[in-house]
Amino acid sequence: MSSTETTHEALELDWHMPPLREVQVLGRRIAYYEKGAGPALVLAHGFSGSAPFEWGRVFDLLAEHHRVVAPQLIGFLPSEQPDMTYSTDAQLASLSGFMEALGLEGCTLAGESYGGWLVSAYAARAAEPGSSLAEVDRYAIVCGAVGLVRSGEAPPAPRPPPDTPLWRAIVERLPQLNPHDGANNPTREKIFAASDLGRGWPDTAALGKIATPTLLLWGEADPLVPVRYGRAAAAAIPGSELVVLPEVGHIPSIDAPRDFVRILTDFAAGRPATR
Repeated sequence: MSSTETTHEALELDWHMPPLREVQVLGRRIAYYEKGAGPALVLAHGFSGSAPFEWGRVFDLLAEHHRVVAPQLIGFLPSEQPDMTYSTDAQLASLSGFMEALGLEGCTLAGESYGGWLVSAYAARAAEPGSSLAEVDRYAIVCGAVGLVRSGEAPPAPRPPPDTPLWRAIVERLPQLNPHDGANNPTREKIFAASDLGRGWPDTAALGKIATPTLLLWGEADPLVPVRYGRAAAAAIPGSELVVLPEVGHIPSIDAPRDFVRILTDFAAGRPATR
């Protein structure tokens, strides 16, 4: 939890999502959540596989200023789990097709952890000549697995959640917020097997070609993707902005929801995303 948010402030925001919707993308069913009006903000979840878990504490606040859309990414229930090769380009094509289907071109595209890697890969591929990916105006990489597991480097072993009122509430709610966790394991395995996740791409050269405004938002206490990865990515992406939240872990939208909303909203509006 951020030092700028009291325990009471962090706990008073419960998880809440609008009704689930569906759309066909490249012949496959994608489930998603949507609320609000204004500039579009697209949120890509991490390997939890659950948009409600990762975004439920900030969705309503973000929707006060944005049209907020959070898909269940391809392969993660309740979206379709097709028998396909989950290559980097296949995942990017699905995400691009989703944005085109809902008229979200020109959005701010934000992703956390695995979703942060996906956003960085999208930005790098979109920067290549002749890219056909849907246009994005701004990228936000939140504790993203950018360059993770380079040259055989393994991520740190998962730690048990801290024994705090917030995380006790999270553990209690997890079965409701992420009921498909076990059923999404095959998708996680296919992504690791077929994509660039964990293989050091986008590398420094690819990140260096990104010219679109990019925010990197990190928890200083992130045990899974340490902040050094955020600093390295920020150094590689020209003109990018890095914001580090003290005492915050791997999912700032849960640990420090109000800070997260303020920083992301400022960035999407073109204002400095300072802490």
